Amino acid sequence: MTREEMRAATEQLLSHYRQIADGRDRMVRDATTVGVTKNRIHTLTGIARTTIDRILEDTMTIALVSAESGDRMPGHELADPDCPEIPGLLDRPDVEAFMEENGYGPDNPDELMYLVTEDDLDSIPDGFPTLTIRLPKAA
Repeated sequence: MTREEMRAATEQLLSHYRQIADGRDRMVRDATTVGVTKNRIHTLTGIARTTIDRILEDTMTIALVSAESGDRMPGHELADPDCPEIPGLLDRPDVEAFMEENGYGPDNPDELMYLVTEDDLDSIPDGFPTLTIRLPKAA
């Protein structure tokens, strides 16, 4: 392998590392959302516990709840003009899949999707499909 080929291969590896590193905070937030402990995250990734704490300290937890017309739910229906806007939320693959699984969309006007913020998470009634997500706090 020539020096130029080695340099190109090394640059490709560094670019791949950058893609992984850019997703680090989201992976940590998603792992804690589904119950992976901070210690386990540290053990599996080698990320310092203090770094994990910093990532989580700058986060908020929200939930999307699927309901039907007439159901009483905390939070705001996504189509409500007063619903808080969270940039990029509706573009997340897990959110898109959750909405599709629960039939939310223009073809089903009786299916509603509620955004419930941290303060009201304990008020979500049992039995409703819910997706809980940890996100970076808005700057």
